[in-house]
Amino acid sequence: MTASLGLIPGIPVNSTMGDGSIVQLACYDAVLVWDGKPRIIAVVETGGPPLIGMAILEGHRVTLDVADGGRVTVEVLPGP
Repeated sequence: MTASLGLIPGIPVNSTMGDGSIVQLACYDAVLVWDGKPRIIAVVETGGPPLIGMAILEGHRVTLDVADGGRVTVEVLPGP
């Protein structure tokens, strides 16, 4: 998937898996438009389905309809 996005490989990162093993994964820089503003984010290629990092979701509400083809919505939380 990263090849289709035209991302340039960066420095590989070590990641700890759920079983405690450590694997080296390819890492890329990408620009993501989030809340109308461009942000540089790290993209780590795991070889599985796409996942979104939790850090980008801070200050947002995520709603999941957990069903095949279910809807996913991301909303900005109201400020203080």
